[in-house]
Amino acid sequence: MTHRSAYILITTLLLLFSQGVVKAEKKPFSQNLRIGAKGGINLSKVIFAPTIKEPFTLKYNGGVVTRWITERHFGLQAELGYSMRGWEREFINQQQIDAGYEYSRNLNYLELPLMTHIYFGGKAFRCFFNLGPQVGLFLSEKETTNINPSVNFPEVGKAVENKFDWGICGGGGMELFTKTGSYIVEARYYYGLGNIFKNSRDIENEVRKDPFSQSSISVISVNFTYLIPISSKGK
Repeated sequence: MTHRSAYILITTLLLLFSQGVVKAEKKPFSQNLRIGAKGGINLSKVIFAPTIKEPFTLKYNGGVVTRWITERHFGLQAELGYSMRGWEREFINQQQIDAGYEYSRNLNYLELPLMTHIYFGGKAFRCFFNLGPQVGLFLSEKETTNINPSVNFPEVGKAVENKFDWGICGGGGMELFTKTGSYIVEARYYYGLGNIFKNSRDIENEVRKDPFSQSSISVISVNFTYLIPISSKGK
């Protein structure tokens, strides 16, 4: 291929590409606001240090959702929800197993995630990702156990000490648009950056004052959401 032929080919491709970009830019876009409700399941545990052996436990969540699409492929999503969290200790010591020990803790929170919403797809079906910070307010707890507090399990009888929770959350899913609204399924992970128990240390004597240096919440959730359009603004 000669330099002249290559020049003509590259020029032609650039012209075709630029025409495609112009057409895409001319395609109408509407900012839109949708609100609705969500509900789903939580697989919850608390990450302790020193480590406590525990599986993910099944809990539930629900709340309201507001989503504002501000740009092509981008928007903001805020939620206010009720979330059940907690953990269940798994006993691996044979003596503890023979003793029939049981322990679980339910934690109830009011949570507020504020996330960037990134989506791909057409008018009828989209895939998306959500990512952002989340804060939570501790509401109540319930401890279920047959272990005497005198036995050396530091969490037994120890109430939640930090009422404010904060961390990051992110996930992805699919959205189907219909005349009656949009239907969404999403998987999400939340990692708490705070601790439910105090974790102070005596720096001078280099010893830990509290039994746990970490007690942060970890939640995998699967949610189903229904949104209805409230307003739309051309751009």
